[in-house]
Amino acid sequence: MRRWFPTALLLALVCIAAGRCLAAEATIVEVRKIWDAGQHNAFTDLVRFRDRWWCTFRESDAHVGGDGQMRVLTSTDGNQWESAALISEAGIGLRDPKFSITPDQRLMIAAGRSVYGGTKQLKGRQPRVMFSTDGRTWTSPQRVLTEGEWLWRVTWHDGKAYGVSYNHTPAPSGSTAAPVDPSQRAAEWALKLFQSDDGLNWNLLAPLKVPGRPNETTLRCLKTGEMMAMVRREASKLGGMI
Repeated sequence: MRRWFPTALLLALVCIAAGRCLAAEATIVEVRKIWDAGQHNAFTDLVRFRDRWWCTFRESDAHVGGDGQMRVLTSTDGNQWESAALISEAGIGLRDPKFSITPDQRLMIAAGRSVYGGTKQLKGRQPRVMFSTDGRTWTSPQRVLTEGEWLWRVTWHDGKAYGVSYNHTPAPSGSTAAPVDPSQRAAEWALKLFQSDDGLNWNLLAPLKVPGRPNETTLRCLKTGEMMAMVRREASKLGGMI
C-alpha cells in the first residue's frame, strides 16, 4: 500500500516550527502527492536549508519490520520534488529521520535504528546520526548513545545540540541488548535529556520525570533562554505534555 504526503501537512509543520499558527486554526488548503515510489512511505520531516526545501522519510515494506531506508527529497518551490539521497545500512531498519542544521551549516539527520532480523519483532535498537553539506551526499550512519535508547529529535541552541531519548525496555541483567518480549517493558518509561557539542558525543544532563510512559519529545528554546519540551505519552487517556 502506498502512502501520500499532504502538502498541507508539510506547511502545517513549517507553521508550527515557526510558532506562527495554532492547531485549532489550521485549515487544509491543498493536498498534493510528492512521492510514491516506495511501497510504504512514512514518518516525514521538513526543513529549509540553502534556499531549498528538504523532506525526509522512511521507505520500507510496512510500518514495522524490514530494513527500512531513508529517502531525502528536495524542492526549490514546494511543488516540484526530486530525490536527493537514499540512505541505508545493511541489516538495519532506519526510521523516523529528523532534520536539524548544525552551527557550521551542515544538514544533520538523527534517526532510529531497529533490528528485526527478518521478523516483525524488535530485537534491538540504537540511534544513528549522519551529516551533509549539500543534502545529497551523506556521511555513513554513525551510532550514538547506547543500545535501547531512542534519540527522537535534535535541537541546536547557542552552538550545542540537545535531544531527549527514551527507553521503554530495560536491558536484562548483564546484557546491553534490549529484551524482545513486550511483557518485559517497564511500567514507566525512562526519558533523558542529553547535550552534545558535535552531534556525535552526548552527555546526560538530567532524567526527565514525566509520568504516563513518555517517549517522542521535541525541544524548543524560548527567547527567555528557557527550554520547552513537547512530550508524547503512551498511557491510556493521557495527552501529550509540555
